[in-house]
Amino acid sequence: MLSTSRLVRSAVAGRSLAAAVRNIQSVPAVTNLHDVIDGGCTPSADGSWGTTAAVSALLAAAAVSGSCGNALCNSTAPGESGIPRGLHEVTPSASGMGASNEHTVQWRIYTDRGAGLMKEGKYGEAEQLFRRALREAVEGFGDGTPHVAAAMNNLAQCLWQRKKYSEAEPLYLKSAAILEEAFGNEDPRVAQAYRSLVPLYLSTKQLAKAQRSAEKALAILVSSLGKNHPLVVSGMFLLAEIYLLQGQAEDAIALQLEGMELTESLGELNTRNGISRLKRTAMTLAKLSRCSEADVLLARSFQILEQQAEPDSPALAITAMLRGAVVQWNGKLEAAEECFRRARSIYMTRLGPRSSQAIGASLCLLEVQLERGAMGRAKSTSQTVTASAREAWVQATDPPSGLSIGNWSFSWNSSGPPKKDTDKLMAALQYAQALRLTARQHQHTLPAEEVLGAAGNCLEEAYLVIESSVRIHREIKGQAWHDFENGKGDVIGQKVLAIMEMQSVMSQTQLQALLLAEVYTVRSSIRILLETTKPQTATNDDTPAAKEVMELRQRLEEILELGD
Repeated sequence: MLSTSRLVRSAVAGRSLAAAVRNIQSVPAVTNLHDVIDGGCTPSADGSWGTTAAVSALLAAAAVSGSCGNALCNSTAPGESGIPRGLHEVTPSASGMGASNEHTVQWRIYTDRGAGLMKEGKYGEAEQLFRRALREAVEGFGDGTPHVAAAMNNLAQCLWQRKKYSEAEPLYLKSAAILEEAFGNEDPRVAQAYRSLVPLYLSTKQLAKAQRSAEKALAILVSSLGKNHPLVVSGMFLLAEIYLLQGQAEDAIALQLEGMELTESLGELNTRNGISRLKRTAMTLAKLSRCSEADVLLARSFQILEQQAEPDSPALAITAMLRGAVVQWNGKLEAAEECFRRARSIYMTRLGPRSSQAIGASLCLLEVQLERGAMGRAKSTSQTVTASAREAWVQATDPPSGLSIGNWSFSWNSSGPPKKDTDKLMAALQYAQALRLTARQHQHTLPAEEVLGAAGNCLEEAYLVIESSVRIHREIKGQAWHDFENGKGDVIGQKVLAIMEMQSVMSQTQLQALLLAEVYTVRSSIRILLETTKPQTATNDDTPAAKEVMELRQRLEEILELGD
């Protein structure tokens, strides 16, 4: 495994790691494939918070160059290094074909129009134009030529976007075979063709095939360009992500560390791609419990962003969140609190206190304050975040008028636009987490005789909020229980993943699983509360307050029985 010592020494010394930054542009190959592959969880350079509809939430969380970046398939600018601009950019002279004719002209027109429609998300119309372009390429250039391969690749990508996977795969494979026959097996265009297969195989969960395609593409690039090339580095990070999806974290970190060394040697550490790779490598190190090394990389990323970005930039917020999770796990609670406080401030300024990002940062802040024993600050944070989370939950939920949950009663009409199910689930999850952490704060700050009433009401509320928000299938329930029972060895990995997914579009199934895991956590908290507040002797207190507490204890016991 490669050492990070040189990178670590550079970061600690704070010296400039790039004399001149070279902005790497994507290969404008087949249409805009790279943006789709690499859309993701971190904000884009313009500060927007949108996320690309990527292969899946997992692939979005695995992006390595920021929102709408191009780390997976990037190259030098056209003309800089002789790397072809893309599969549909092959010229007649480059492929040995003759002069243009009416079919080649039509091929170019249909291809360019199709690419424009792809950028607009009009995939159905684009498919028709790419089919015409393929026919014109066969007529104008001849079957089995590189132009036909490019046309096949364009059509295959469009079919992939439309989830027509069985039609897309043979076109991708045929395209790669034609290019390999035309240019040999050591040409970057052939590598690009094999790399185009990766998102298809990830979409269909064929990870072994995705790995073989990525490995073949990387081997061709190393052979043809040498290791010290941007395309090779992006290929390393792509393959590392596939390793991570298969649970091969050690193999992944070896590639990522080597890729970081090469990124530095290319003078690209201070670019958007470089910063994002620092974060991804840090996340893998954290997953392997190598938190000190992860902290160094995140600190360097944060330093670069502070020099380049606005004080309240989205990129700074997500980096602060990630670093907070890492240093908290490493026992540096004061530094963790400052990181989460910084992130919360940015999110509140940019998105408002009821945004899921602001609430998520506040929950992390509250957790670390409780861990530090800073109960004064924890009380203030819990009051603020619980109120914000409750308002967000009420806003996202559309229950019948007069709904009563626990000690709360709600009455409102259902005016306004309908909310997505994922919004409702996220709001319920965060409100339940806020209530659970508030119960924990009560246990540390209230007199013994008041703990059961205050903390118990919060935990009962949290349980009922989740139960009223989700109906969970047996398979999801089983997976959530497995994750809950077996997740203690990778707490930091879970927290980092949750932070990253908070920035992206999570699926309904993912949120259901997280909600069920929260149910288990709430039930565990209820069990501890009941044990620690158990009366030592029988009491004859029949005051209304005492009866209310006794009834609450009975309801909490029933919640435990329901789960057994």
